Amino acid sequence: MPYIKTSDDLTFHYALPSFQASIDPQKPTMLLLHPRIFDLHVLDPQLNCERLSKGFNLLAVDHHWHGLTKVPMDSDLYDFKRVAKDLLAVMDALKIAQFHLFGVQVGAILGLRMATMAPNRILSLLLCSTPPPQESPQNVQTYRAMREVCRDSAGDGTDSIPQEIVNAGKWIYFGSHKDAELFPIWLKTSNLKASNQEYVEKFFSSLYAREPMSDAEWASITCPVLLMHGDDDRVYPLDD
Repeated sequence: MPYIKTSDDLTFHYALPSFQASIDPQKPTMLLLHPRIFDLHVLDPQLNCERLSKGFNLLAVDHHWHGLTKVPMDSDLYDFKRVAKDLLAVMDALKIAQFHLFGVQVGAILGLRMATMAPNRILSLLLCSTPPPQESPQNVQTYRAMREVCRDSAGDGTDSIPQEIVNAGKWIYFGSHKDAELFPIWLKTSNLKASNQEYVEKFFSSLYAREPMSDAEWASITCPVLLMHGDDDRVYPLDD
């Protein structure tokens, strides 16, 4: 399991394709950023795609408070700018000056933030299930209510969050897709547990307290951008 330490002494877990031992300096790099709750392994199909790897170094990173990355928890609200800055420091530590970026959900927002901070380093953005520039008041209210429910456990003698939140997560992430049954499995490996209220607050604050980007920040993104969005996205339908 490879780890990299940044100049700020933070330790990040990352992964290369299972069939690749090191980064090839002759190929461009594509950084893969996973969605909330899940760790980098949710992107294993992309990470281990031999067709993609012929043209790119594929690199996935567990960002803050996910997977095996060792970033100290604090009581602050989720700070996209801080996380984006630290991810750029990860690429510094790996000696990768420029790179393409594929981000899903919160990974897409982080990619946008990184592009505003270092526009000359991001060669392109491939963004999947990207939330809108600002959460709707209805969504903010829903996320705050879900956070309150998560102050209690499932009541089944385990450290699980309440079942209604599990059901909501399945619907939000997968809708009616058959892979919805994977959500409870992934949840068991995540930090979203009833006893871990600091993470619960961090997780939900990234939803209800997300600071919108300014017009100047949007204008600073000059690289090619491809937006991918599913027809069945339940939280952010295309019609909105």
